[in-house]
Amino acid sequence: MIFGDPRVGTALMQDDPRIGLELPLRILVWEQDGTTCVGYRSPRQLTDVYDVSRHEGVLAGMEKLLSELVAEAVAEAAA
Repeated sequence: MIFGDPRVGTALMQDDPRIGLELPLRILVWEQDGTTCVGYRSPRQLTDVYDVSRHEGVLAGMEKLLSELVAEAVAEAAA
């Protein structure tokens, strides 16, 4: 699943264009041994690779969004 907001991504790419490799955000869903798995890379980890540390609040918001989406999907699947 791929999704994003150009207003947010543009600000990040203006500080370090290389972060465009990570955007838009992605959540990977796959099946392994009969179990559905969900994964994503934490946006906060992007500060380890790209010069976007001044956007910590934005990255935290992105991480919260991903976490909430995964939690909601898991809850729906369990219902």
